Amino acid sequence: FLYESPLTVAISYNNQGKAQTMRWLLRSINESKRAELVKITKDRDFDGDRPIHKYSKGDTIPLNTQVIWYVRQGLVKLTTLGETSEEVLVGLAVPGMVFGSYLTSLHTYQATAISDVRLVAIDVSEILASPALSHAFLPKINQRLQQTESFLVISGLRRVQDRLYGLLQLLKREIGEKVA
Repeated sequence: FLYESPLTVAISYNNQGKAQTMRWLLRSINESKRAELVKITKDRDFDGDRPIHKYSKGDTIPLNTQVIWYVRQGLVKLTTLGETSEEVLVGLAVPGMVFGSYLTSLHTYQATAISDVRLVAIDVSEILASPALSHAFLPKINQRLQQTESFLVISGLRRVQDRLYGLLQLLKREIGEKVA
């Protein structure tokens, strides 16, 4: 991995595969590294000079295992297929969120524009090569993970009315807008 972490731990093993020693390396992060890690904090930094891809409501968004999509505008429905080939909702990507087949282990994974969307494609190799970009993506990936866990909790509720209420609360929190 190309990111130079301030803390590295290495374990050495004997011939039988049993851990023998653990070595710790602690580095100081100088101000230039700290500035680089903080540099990508605003949405425009994800765009850079990358083209914006536009999809209309109902369009299927093409997925590539080496690309992560960043949502600039709109709403994207993320689904998979259940045992009986029914569509199963696994997430909603809102502005500021990321998605892509690189971020899932599902064999069938589809992204569909629920509204007109504007997306930025970022190559996985670029993220892996840039400590600042990797650092900026962590909270966005965490946001998707938390949403997925919320969907799991909701799907585990026994009563239909409880599942519906939970889903409505999630939608309110994720995509709701305050109105007068």
